[in-house]
This record gives sequence, structure tokens and C-alpha cells, in this order.
Amino acid sequence: MYTQGKCRSKCHGSLLITVIALTVTLIGLASQAIHASPVEMGWSTFITGPWEPAVTWPPEDSEVLGAGLVKGVLAKGTKHETPYYIYNSGVKGPTVVVIGGMHGNEKAGYMAAREIKDFTVKKGRLIVIPELNKPAVKAGKRTSSLGDMNRAFPRTKTDSPRNSLAKDIWNLMAKYRPEWLVDLHEGYDFHKINKKSVGQTVIYYPLPSAAPMASAMAKAASALVSNPKHAFTVLKYPVAGSLARAVSIRLGTKGMIVETSRKQKLSLRVAEHKAAVDAMLKKLGMR
Repeated sequence: MYTQGKCRSKCHGSLLITVIALTVTLIGLASQAIHASPVEMGWSTFITGPWEPAVTWPPEDSEVLGAGLVKGVLAKGTKHETPYYIYNSGVKGPTVVVIGGMHGNEKAGYMAAREIKDFTVKKGRLIVIPELNKPAVKAGKRTSSLGDMNRAFPRTKTDSPRNSLAKDIWNLMAKYRPEWLVDLHEGYDFHKINKKSVGQTVIYYPLPSAAPMASAMAKAASALVSNPKHAFTVLKYPVAGSLARAVSIRLGTKGMIVETSRKQKLSLRVAEHKAAVDAMLKKLGMR
């Protein structure tokens, strides 16, 4: 009895050691897979992960620019053709979309977005469309032949995008279903001085956790100005027809519009946009 019990004890001990060793090995392999770049993991097998709708990586018809970074095209073959960029960290996390150039005469927005597209994130995905309305950007005008792009998106739960470019953008949003979206714009004045202008505001759609995020973004951008009348104000409800409002209503995305004032130097306005986006990414643990 004693010998049999001693043997059983030794066997159980050996089995326990084997299980522990196997567990450690599996954890190590999982860790390598999660933290490896998409290139290291193999493009054909890398997907976004079980925490989001599965999307084959890299997306079809995209150009691989580097580990985790691809370039796609919207409105391909038309005069409104414009690139978008996706940085996929390969680590579980939120998807954030940043838009610039919705209005072509709002220079700071698309200039900031051009720089933000080069941001890397340590978890989740960052999708950037630097010059959404490229003909308007080139002409330095608010709109193009498609009209006001910030009025072209679904206004109700059954509405559809109003033009071909808006449809392509909407399909991209529906494909990746971002948790957050930031659209970079400019106003003509300071909201604290002139209530008719939305310059120096962060405008959010009131979904859960959106208000504190908008406040954090406004605080970060305000830190760059010395005049309290030039500080950012937080407002509710992006305009009907805007992409920020549409994704909030239809996809449950927390949509934001950041508006700087064109009465400031361009370099400051660009820095304010970048500070607001960076604050969001840091609050989400992505940077």
C-alpha cells in the first residue's frame, strides 16, 4: 500500500510537471504569434483577430508598405480617387479612423492627417484617409463636383450615401466597424468668442464613453494655446449628413469632429489636430 501510494504520488508529480511545461510552451508560442508583425506571421494567414469581424490581412487590392501598414484606394479610376492607410498592430485592440480633407479649404485637417497616417499603434488598428475629397483639396475649395461631402452620408437608419465616393467610404466603415472616428475640420473663428463658429471645438455624438474622450481631446489641444478664449469647447451632435454622425447612428462608432480656428497660424492648427488625435490614442492605450 505504501509503495503503491508512493508511486501514485510520483506519477502525479511527473504529470503535473509535464502539464506546466506544456502550458508555458503554449503561452510562449501564443505570445510570439500575437506580438509578431503581420509580415513575420505570414500575410496569407494573418487576420485581425477574434475580437473583431475577421478581415483577411492584407486587404484585397491593397499595397503593402511595411510590417502592418498597407495602402488602399477609394473611388479607384475616378477623378475622386484617393488613398487610405491602415496600420494593423496585430494585437487585440480598438479600430480608430481619422479623416482629413473632407472640406478642401480646411488645410490643417488634411495636413495633420498626412502626418497621422505615419503613426504606429501598439494595439488595435489605425485607419487614415488623409485627403478624403482630393479634387477639393487640390483646388483649395470646400467642395468638389460631388457637393459637400460632409452632408453626403446616411442621415437615418435606412438612408444611403449620397454619391459614389461616400458609398466607397461607407463600405470601408461597414467593413472595419471602427470603435472611434475623428474627422478633422476648421472653423472661421473661436467658438468662445463667436458662438456662430465651431472653431476650436470637439463635437461628439453622445454614445457611452464619448463625452470623457471628447473632453480629453479638447484638453490636449487647448494645452497648446495661451489665450483662454482660444481654448477648445466640447459640443454635442455632429451635423446631419456628416460621416461622424452617420457612423454613430448606424454602426455604434463614437464619432467626433475636431474643429480648429483658421484665425491661428497653420502650424499651430496642425499641432492641435495631432494633439487631439494623440490624446485619443493614448487614452485607448494605443500609443
